[in-house]
Amino acid sequence: MVFERPWKDFACCRFVAYPKGDFAYTVMRQYLFDEAEQVRMNSLLDSSFEPIRGLATKILAEEAYHLMHSKGLVVRLGDATEESHRRMQQAVTDAFPQALGMFETLNGEADLVKAGVVKPSDVLLQKWLERVVPTLTDSTLKTEARRSDGTWTIQCKPDHGGRVGNHGEHLKQLVSDLQSVYRTAPGAGW
Repeated sequence: MVFERPWKDFACCRFVAYPKGDFAYTVMRQYLFDEAEQVRMNSLLDSSFEPIRGLATKILAEEAYHLMHSKGLVVRLGDATEESHRRMQQAVTDAFPQALGMFETLNGEADLVKAGVVKPSDVLLQKWLERVVPTLTDSTLKTEARRSDGTWTIQCKPDHGGRVGNHGEHLKQLVSDLQSVYRTAPGAGW
């Protein structure tokens, strides 16, 4: 299905389709994504759908290494030198609103939550902020999130739209690259 789906029909967050950018942005994007994966996979350990629970357990083991690596780079680069701090702060400024799109409400989310398959996206966002903001703050980096009465509020406009098919040209190119080999021999067994 993925090899025949038009790029506009993908329902992924826009964050995963943006170009890599410079090293600071790439590191920051990876860290923000890795933290989101930790939160999401941990929440799926309680899913009412057993196959998801099993996969989440396996994925968490691998993701722990990804997170350790990306978080370590953020911590080291955040306040290492004036130049690294400046670049990492710019990366936070650019990537943080984009990363919020990972928590855009899913189509059919209410039914999945009611059935116990997934946790609500807004709950996952709060858990993600609980992990991300302290790490960035400890690295002398500022975010557009504030905590009041135990709840995080966002001070910037989240980059939503991907989950409902509102994608930019970046995804078009990625999907084209993904599907290029398949299109050379449609119907072949892979």
